[in-house]
Amino acid sequence: MKKKLIFAALSALILSSCEKNEEQNTTTIAPEEQNSEQSLAHRSLPENRTDGTDQGYFWTMWRAKDKNGKLDITFPYSKKYSGNFEISYKNVKNVVGGKGWEKGTQRTINYNIGHLSGNPEFVGVYGWTQNPDVEYYVSEKGSGGTDNAGNGYKFVKSYKSEGNSYRFYEKKISGLPCALQSGPCNFWRYKSIRQNRSANNKNQKINMRDHVRIWRQNGSAGGRRKKWGTFVQYQVFGIESFSNQEKATARINATIW
Repeated sequence: MKKKLIFAALSALILSSCEKNEEQNTTTIAPEEQNSEQSLAHRSLPENRTDGTDQGYFWTMWRAKDKNGKLDITFPYSKKYSGNFEISYKNVKNVVGGKGWEKGTQRTINYNIGHLSGNPEFVGVYGWTQNPDVEYYVSEKGSGGTDNAGNGYKFVKSYKSEGNSYRFYEKKISGLPCALQSGPCNFWRYKSIRQNRSANNKNQKINMRDHVRIWRQNGSAGGRRKKWGTFVQYQVFGIESFSNQEKATARINATIW
């Protein structure tokens, strides 16, 4: 555990330092600090979904069709810090993506956000389960929420995890594309939204076991359950925007472990 904390602290320090230099336009990252495999890891992604792996981690990106948008994922420090990634996009409608694991579990996810700019609606953990069929979000920060009237979300419960306060919302989704099958399907969308929003350059954690327990005991997907369903597809720490106006622009550099 001590090794992990030291590693995370160094990661946060380096990311923070590099971002400050970049914002001041005074220095550039030395070649030896860059990932020598970046030419292979760097991908400018097409529309719709693209998956890949980097340094033993899984990554995924999905993008709605737009005319002039740009979406990019890189792994600038992953040679030293295997969970590092950077996602940037400009003038897109809807986009979601991140880095994590090819299959979800009730794991504890550690993270540090070194840089975040723009106005994304969501930053946190995203994934899917089956039986019950749920698209889930654990939102650590972002401009979006479910407190506004008219969006169809139902407030379910307030709770705490890892010292942070969350509000759990749910919504029944019908006839939309999903990761559970080809074509449209019906599923529940669960959103646990952190009320004391996450800070940058700070080691933090998301205990998925806590969130699953609340969803299982209080959610409407299949009623209250003694056991949770099967995690399917991926589980990533990432970012999402859903402006629908080809105006969404943001950049995140973060490290997970």
